[in-house]
Parts: sequence; structure tokens; C-alpha cells
Amino acid sequence: MNEIDHSFLPQNSIKNAAGPHRWGTLWGLRMLGLALLIGLTGQTESLQAQELFPVDADVQTVASTRDLTIYRVGKADPDEPAVVLLDPVLFRPNILFRKKGLIPTFRSNDYNVYMMLWHNGREVHPDEPEQEGAEIEKTLALIRTDCGCQSFVLGGLSLGGQRWLPYLSRLATKGDSMEDRRGNVIDAVFFLGVGLD
Repeated sequence: MNEIDHSFLPQNSIKNAAGPHRWGTLWGLRMLGLALLIGLTGQTESLQAQELFPVDADVQTVASTRDLTIYRVGKADPDEPAVVLLDPVLFRPNILFRKKGLIPTFRSNDYNVYMMLWHNGREVHPDEPEQEGAEIEKTLALIRTDCGCQSFVLGGLSLGGQRWLPYLSRLATKGDSMEDRRGNVIDAVFFLGVGLD
């Protein structure tokens, strides 16, 4: 017997057309899917570096602060500029390593590349922008110590790029660049896929 395609019908019409037995099976599958999703969400909170980056990527953990973990891609070279990417939040950073992707492009153009990832996908707390800005400032100082870099280019990716804003509000003008209270010099900032108006 041929089945009728009901995809064009509203949800209630599908329920009626599918009959009570088939509808119960569909409902059960949906609940199972939801349970699996909740289970997987709980597991993503404890992701390790091996799960965040491709297996063959040369990524080292540099340091960790109260809220952020710093990763370096490749070896640090104090004579090269540094790009610091902030946690994209909505996707795992491993997609940035694709062939001709963002990270291979920076590395092939002789940039030191660092990633700052929030611990356990830490939620944004709108009442803590000063604290979040100070945490990013401290983290950049640790990166400066690791690479011996004199200045940075900051990159905001996806929804996570908005989390640079509390830090950017702390900067003061220094010639053609900006500088924070700890002496971190920012030459440029870019945003990719960030919903800023």
C-alpha cells in the first residue's frame, strides 16, 4: 500500500491522517530524541581539548583562569603578530581548522593564533560586564607572557564575539592602537558572524 505524503499539512492534520497508533510511535520517538539531546548536552560541559580540536591539530593548553582556558595553535614566535579568537559559543572550534579555514589561513600568514574558551560554556551574566572584561584583560596578559607578543588582533566569532564588548569598553587610545590597564595593546578587532547592530 502506498503511503500518502502529508508533509504539506498542518501538524494537527498529520496527527489525524497518521492514525492513533502511528502518532503514538512518532510521539515516542520525539521523546526519545529529546532525552538523548538532554543527555548529550550534559556531557558537553566536560569537553576536553581533544574533543574541541581536530586530532592532528597542534594545540597546546597555555593557561587557565577562573573563567577561561587559553589554547595556542602551533609554536609561539615573538616576532610575529598574534590573533586571539574568543569562544564562538554556538559551535565547536574544530570547524575553524578546516582546509583553507580561518586558523590555517592565519598560521600560513605567520600569525601566532590563540583561542580563549569559556569554561563549560559559561553563561553570560549581564550584571557582570566589568568582571568579564577584567577576566579577558587578565587572560590577554597571560597570552602576552606566553608569546612575547607586543600587540594583538582580536577576533569575535559567531554569537561569542559579542563577549568582547565588556573588554573593549576598558580600552584607551594609544596612538593608532588601543591599550588596556595591563598594557595589552590592541591593533585591530574583527567580527565574523556576530550579530552586532
